[in-house]
Amino acid sequence: MTEFVEGAGVALALDARGAGTPLLLVHDLAADSSAWAELVAALGGSARTLAYDRRGYGASGAPEPYERTTVQEQAEDARAVLAAAGVGGGAAGGDDAAAGGAV
Repeated sequence: MTEFVEGAGVALALDARGAGTPLLLVHDLAADSSAWAELVAALGGSARTLAYDRRGYGASGAPEPYERTTVQEQAEDARAVLAAAGVGGGAAGGDDAAAGGAV
């Protein structure tokens, strides 16, 4: 189920599922959190997955006018997702098509 959390000045769409060790899932450019659907299904609830739409992607908002984002904003958004989920630690996963896939 999608919920919205306040990032660094934008509403971020978050799909949190499962239990266990938290796993923050960050999608690649030109994608959204649905890119993680197969992984989330494969984990079958054995991990607490936190897949969110980065600012300007999917159901998440973006400031107006939106031209670009910074690493700092992205880090603050990720921190906001973790805080909203009550997570103080865990693991992170990302996807970078230029690097050949999931990292």
